Amino acid sequence: VKLAAWARMLVSLPDSVECKEDWTLRGLGRSKGFVVELRSTFSGHSVAESFVLRTRYKVVPCEESSSNSREDPCDQCSLDAEMGVEWVVSQTFASRIEQALVEAGKRNFETNFLPMAARWVAVYASSDAAQVVSATAQREFSLAA
Repeated sequence: VKLAAWARMLVSLPDSVECKEDWTLRGLGRSKGFVVELRSTFSGHSVAESFVLRTRYKVVPCEESSSNSREDPCDQCSLDAEMGVEWVVSQTFASRIEQALVEAGKRNFETNFLPMAARWVAVYASSDAAQVVSATAQREFSLAA
């Protein structure tokens, strides 16, 4: 994970740190959607090791599509994203770090995740499984400002 210049100057952080993610997928019931939960831990610097980043994505069919029996419930859906920081060690700049993480998460969600999800949907609709695997491998995250 690349780090913002202001963060590196503030506490002498390296250019990047290692990230480990644990993913959990939970179904909400047939045709009711699913939830993906991520637990991200970082290593390579004491500040990076002082928190756990938690992200939750929830995908559910839109009300309009679920009430219309002629449509496939997967034609239209709603995607909610939540992000939070769990502190495992107290930090002086905790509020600033948390604010920067949430802003970076929102920026990455809008500029990286949503376009990638749109490509996945387009590939899925064309039923080309080889492209789905290729699109899945293109995941990237940056905390750079």
